[in-house]
Amino acid sequence: MTTRRNLGGNPYYFGTIRDVSELKARERELGKQNERLEAFTAVVSHDLRNPLNVAEGYVDPLQEDIDRDEVEPVATSLERMAILIGDLLRLAREGQAIDDPAPVPLAAVAAALPSSTGSSRPTAGRSKSPIAPTAAPVSRLPTSISLNR
Repeated sequence: MTTRRNLGGNPYYFGTIRDVSELKARERELGKQNERLEAFTAVVSHDLRNPLNVAEGYVDPLQEDIDRDEVEPVATSLERMAILIGDLLRLAREGQAIDDPAPVPLAAVAAALPSSTGSSRPTAGRSKSPIAPTAAPVSRLPTSISLNR
């Protein structure tokens, strides 16, 4: 910002210099983060939704062809996946951070799991479903889980 003043009949210019290099560096960093977030959103949107849509397209014909109870948990799981993907995309697009995470009582979550499989008790390694159960490696589990008793 420059100001012109006349002092004793002579013009003088006064100015203020502000270093904006840190601000510009931060803007570039945010731009790169936004580009990465947009790329992530595109991957999630396409690479996760496309196979999900294909799987969902087979559920109704499969249910009609085999008419077995095992298809319903598959349909329910696909619906939950669609909701999770939608929520993840919404979070990425809206940019709302999770500011105040709360501990989750793991025992209560684990107790609710058998009901989501359609069974009243865990199957302990055996499954009536032709789809084999899988488990995530311990190294891929979230590190923020705490047991509340």
